[in-house]
Amino acid sequence: MNQKIDAEKLPDGQQEREFSPDFVRLLIALTGATLLIVFVFQDKIILPTGTATGQVFLYPWITAAGQTIANGLAEFSGKTPSDSIIQVRLAVLLGVIFGFIIGPTLFLFGWYQRRKDRPFRGMDSTLKGSAVISVIGGLIIFSAAIPAIPNAINRSQVESWLRSSQAIQENKDQVISDITMIAYNAHQYGILPRSLNGGEGSFAGYAIPQALAATANGTYKAAVTADEITLTGNSAKYPDCNVTLRFNRNGPMNGGTWKYEGQFQ
Repeated sequence: MNQKIDAEKLPDGQQEREFSPDFVRLLIALTGATLLIVFVFQDKIILPTGTATGQVFLYPWITAAGQTIANGLAEFSGKTPSDSIIQVRLAVLLGVIFGFIIGPTLFLFGWYQRRKDRPFRGMDSTLKGSAVISVIGGLIIFSAAIPAIPNAINRSQVESWLRSSQAIQENKDQVISDITMIAYNAHQYGILPRSLNGGEGSFAGYAIPQALAATANGTYKAAVTADEITLTGNSAKYPDCNVTLRFNRNGPMNGGTWKYEGQFQ
């Protein structure tokens, strides 16, 4: 049995057409109905409440990523994931089919049909139908592809920013760790008696040990009074970044005040 759509024989012995005008009209009608369902009636048929139409059907990966994050946050907080997950999955699946299967299929079919129609310019109905199909398919493809272009361009910038932010945060944590160690050393000095090289209730005379005064993370100094001490750490990797801890004889964990400057803010 011939699998081709009912072909029409053209007059005067011209070549047979592979797709009949009726088939092209039917394809256009079905495509229009699909677009109508997707962009007009989707809220009542497919999507859960509050889901953005264009985002789901043209950019399904965004919706999928958002749902994944929402599920993770729900699990982390001990909540049950939303009942609309199945609906979102269905919408994302339809979005992938719509943008990456239907769109290219319509575009390539319209382009192929127009090439076959070139010798038969007199068949206006089929020619116009194939042009409409090609345009619809092209619009779907470009609607899904165009947002990916600036994303690809900005990707390296975003990755660079993330790496830089991560490095700054890592150095900040290291400087805080060093200052915390110095703070406990100073607190220990304050509570030890003088016979054990302590301050016997006073910070007077305290000096940061040489091993702690400068590390690979930063350099540190102390402003000392009898009742209070202020420790300042300057980052070795980011000279404009500082961490300051001020505390009294109660210790750094009881009334200590932290201050961050530069990119550590």
